[in-house]
Amino acid sequence: MLPSSLQTAEHSAPIPLDPEAEFATLVLCAFLGRSAAAHRLDGPARHAILRKLLSSMPGTETELREWMLARFGKSFTGQSWDLCRSLANRWRIDGIKAADAGVLEDSEDVPCPSVLLYKGNLSRRLPRLAVFNSRKPLAILPDAGWIKALRSFLRDVRHENIAYASSGGTLTYELVAAHASRASLPLLMAAPFSILEPSPPGSEHYRKACGTFSCLLSNNLCPKAQKLVCRDRILAAASQVHLVLELREGGNICTILEERQKKSPRIQFVLDPGKKTSSNAGNYTLLQKFPGYSKKYNPPAPVVPALGNLPVSRRSAIQGCSGDRVPEKIQWHKFLYHYTRGCPGPWPGQSRAEYLFTLIDADPLSGHSALDTLIRIVTERRIRADSKMVRGIEPVVSWTSIPPNGIGSIRRWNRALIRWTVEPCGIAVSRKFLRTLGAKPAAYARDSGYVLLPEHEKFRFQVKSSAGAIAWAAEREWRLKGDLEIALIGDGDWFVFVSGEKEKERVIDSAGPGIPIKTFDLDPDP
Repeated sequence: MLPSSLQTAEHSAPIPLDPEAEFATLVLCAFLGRSAAAHRLDGPARHAILRKLLSSMPGTETELREWMLARFGKSFTGQSWDLCRSLANRWRIDGIKAADAGVLEDSEDVPCPSVLLYKGNLSRRLPRLAVFNSRKPLAILPDAGWIKALRSFLRDVRHENIAYASSGGTLTYELVAAHASRASLPLLMAAPFSILEPSPPGSEHYRKACGTFSCLLSNNLCPKAQKLVCRDRILAAASQVHLVLELREGGNICTILEERQKKSPRIQFVLDPGKKTSSNAGNYTLLQKFPGYSKKYNPPAPVVPALGNLPVSRRSAIQGCSGDRVPEKIQWHKFLYHYTRGCPGPWPGQSRAEYLFTLIDADPLSGHSALDTLIRIVTERRIRADSKMVRGIEPVVSWTSIPPNGIGSIRRWNRALIRWTVEPCGIAVSRKFLRTLGAKPAAYARDSGYVLLPEHEKFRFQVKSSAGAIAWAAEREWRLKGDLEIALIGDGDWFVFVSGEKEKERVIDSAGPGIPIKTFDLDPDP
């Protein structure tokens, strides 16, 4: 149970403008977006002008027109007034409103943002909670301390006492938005894009929110990094309760929260990591500088679901697999090998929302590691084809004739993707059986060779490496069109391989004891 102080947090920004001020703001936004004279002004410069409008608010349309004429001179014509007034009315019909950002506290040194444009409702009946976390790697460990703390906090907060303020484009914000959307809880979304323009793809949380707001008058005014910094500043000001997970000291979010606490302190629940590291040093900064408002959060020990506690449908899918033993002496040359990889983000065919829910719900496979991928293949009894890494659109399953005891010849660290090119786990299938399904070796050739292949053979094409580039031919790749159904493979014609006993136990615990599985040392003698 969270403290009752949640119920008494001060309600603050953003503050909806009265109808006259809102209309004047929208007219000015329309002019700043259409006027050639304003095109050279960046976001902060435009917000400085909006701030001046709010500080000397004209009371009537005549006064507004005179104010804009005095401000912009000959560039503000009667025609531009009519166009901007018409556009402002159209925006109001579309549900776009304006609010005082409430971020500046009348500070003159930082003019941006001064106003927010929003759709929906900025209800201030309940205090808003926002969650802050420094950027994390693409590959998420489902048992990481920060995400376990987030699950615990979201589970324990009393829904009737709180609303949520969040955003998109950053994993932690998306997790909070997904939680609020699924539970139909009040959600206010800060958009790192202009709501005056069409929403970008992947913005379903914004559509489900009770209100969406943005400081951006146009998408192309500010650099992406600056958009995200302003988004974080607005969230810090628009929320009366903060949950701090892991902050790097001196990072953007830590600096923003320090500034916010100095100007207008509010309740902060700060995760106590137990040990200070470079990834959480900012937590200790907030706890030390603001002891009256920053409270240590020590989540209770979570109940971790056993790996074997998978839905019955997933466990029963592998009951047809027989033979949990593999001969000690394997004729490696008779098999082809599909090495699995980690999949940061959603699985193929999985929506972003579904992926977020697996992380919130502590699904044991939500980390999407290479071993998770292998377990998914075995429990679904299917290897899914993909076309991302091949020429054309024909989806294929890639194989190699290099067995696990030779993985060292093709295993390299990919610095760009921050992962190994090959992980020491996967599935082996009889080469003879795969041939009957149409599997063939990759055809390595120059770019010009692609057009020379018959249409039904183009799925095999792999560009031949140039001097100094990756030697793709060393992978000795084979390809199979379409998905592979494991149920079609006979006993003795396939097995799973992993690099250790712990990995083996996890596969068996997740998929059942009927899996033919073999362990091997990562770097054994050939």
